[in-house]
Amino acid sequence: PQRIYGTDVLSRISAAESGRAAELQKCMEDALADGLRAMEAAGGQPDTVVISGNTAMGHLLLGYPVDTLGKAPFQPYHIGGTRFSVAGYPAVFLPGISAFVGADIVSGLYACGMAADDAFTLFIDLGTNGEMAAGNRERIVCSAAAAGCAFEGGGAQAVGTDITAAAFDLLQSGVMDETGLLREPWFDSGCRVQGNLLLRQQDIRSLQMAKAAICAGVSILLDETDGWERLERVYLAGGFGYYLDVNKAAGIGLIPAALQGRCRAVGNASLAGAVRYGRYAAPLPGSGMCAGAQTKERQESRRAEREKLAHIIAVSEPVNLAEHPAFESRYIDAMAFRKMETL
Repeated sequence: PQRIYGTDVLSRISAAESGRAAELQKCMEDALADGLRAMEAAGGQPDTVVISGNTAMGHLLLGYPVDTLGKAPFQPYHIGGTRFSVAGYPAVFLPGISAFVGADIVSGLYACGMAADDAFTLFIDLGTNGEMAAGNRERIVCSAAAAGCAFEGGGAQAVGTDITAAAFDLLQSGVMDETGLLREPWFDSGCRVQGNLLLRQQDIRSLQMAKAAICAGVSILLDETDGWERLERVYLAGGFGYYLDVNKAAGIGLIPAALQGRCRAVGNASLAGAVRYGRYAAPLPGSGMCAGAQTKERQESRRAEREKLAHIIAVSEPVNLAEHPAFESRYIDAMAFRKMETL
């Protein structure tokens, strides 16, 4: 429902700053209440509502000030986990790491067990922002790169992956060159590919800038963690990761080719983490008031599970790519549509 205030979080932050914060908050509260009422009608009743989302959406839902989110140095008002209520039910908004790496990514890392493993792992979630994290139980370095609408599809998860695959096919056929330029007669009219998908020059440019930012960001995180040699697996999260043809993604330089044999699609990792938290970590109804109704073992088990989430926060270090000295040159190097082993 918040789309009426803008399709991206910056537009919604601007709307909130202009005095419409309460309206934005009510949009989400009403949508959540509608979902819960539908659940009740179907015979279900939750013990706890667990929510994971990006930092801006969390601030808007919880009614926090957003004036520091939309401009440097991009500081959240509150980034820790928050307990509140939705439609009369106890709820928790999971903690995040920074303005750019929110609870949705923390939830995904929690679902994948990244901070509970010695294996060195790279996590990539592609959407309007390309959030990424690299590390293991000892240290996780994380960041985000603006991807715009290139990996979105107006609600259709497979569209972004279709564009990626189509760009590879156009490159292979010679319709598009390594600079992203479409040959005539397609430069003006665009090229219809994969059935009914029209790929225009501006779509190519959007993909080009987005994939350069992602590839540059990944390479910097792996440099920061000395991860090129240690990397064991790559988790591709979200609908984009589920549908992505990894070979074609590497073929256009979206991800370094050195990673392609280690990729694993994990679906909606943010949702999976929220489900796991609700099932195994969220305080049970009555905890703190009627704790005697719970066994000590169950309380300790849930406390230990919550500590896993806290450990993710404790070992994570956010990196601002815009301020990183290597980002600009890496970004330029990654603009070409070609396979790159490393960057």
